[in-house]
Amino acid sequence: MNAPATILIVDDDIHNRRLLGMLLKTQGYTTVEAATGEVALEKVVEHSPDLILLDLMLPGISGHEVARLLKADPASANIPIIMVTVKIDREARLVALKAGVEEFLTKPIDRAELWLRVRNLLRLKQQGDQLADHSANLENEIQLRTADLQRFRSAMDATADAIFLINRTSMRIVEANTTTSDMLGYSREELLRMQHR
Repeated sequence: MNAPATILIVDDDIHNRRLLGMLLKTQGYTTVEAATGEVALEKVVEHSPDLILLDLMLPGISGHEVARLLKADPASANIPIIMVTVKIDREARLVALKAGVEEFLTKPIDRAELWLRVRNLLRLKQQGDQLADHSANLENEIQLRTADLQRFRSAMDATADAIFLINRTSMRIVEANTTTSDMLGYSREELLRMQHR
């Protein structure tokens, strides 16, 4: 069974934090709270949340700046952010989008909209995390196979015998050692380009 997603709620109004926390907990999420942008940045490091609900108007650094700092850090860049605000004009929305905010919610919060936006962003994050894991596994596999191939080539080149491999389907030389190149008078690259009939 998967652990419940952790959601960081950043709002200077304790009533808003508690309301959002209550609404999210009814859906099985774990919540962490922060009243300022500075504390939010600390909580991200401490808890690695799966999603952040971020108020635009905060004491100290603004919600825009918090979003920009989080998205600039590789450790938190992939955490989705929903900007929560009473009203947001076009200019503020563009600034938030440039900072990396994925979604917006306006106060007063509609619980159904909150749950749907949170669920959808968490699903997208999970898919992105799975893709990143798959990519890392593929990269690791490529490195292992490259190392195996280098060891194989080193072993082939270390022998005094002429060794070459031919693909039976294409009848192309797919590998040849230095002795084979010297014996036939072609470079390894020339041998690999040749097709035998």
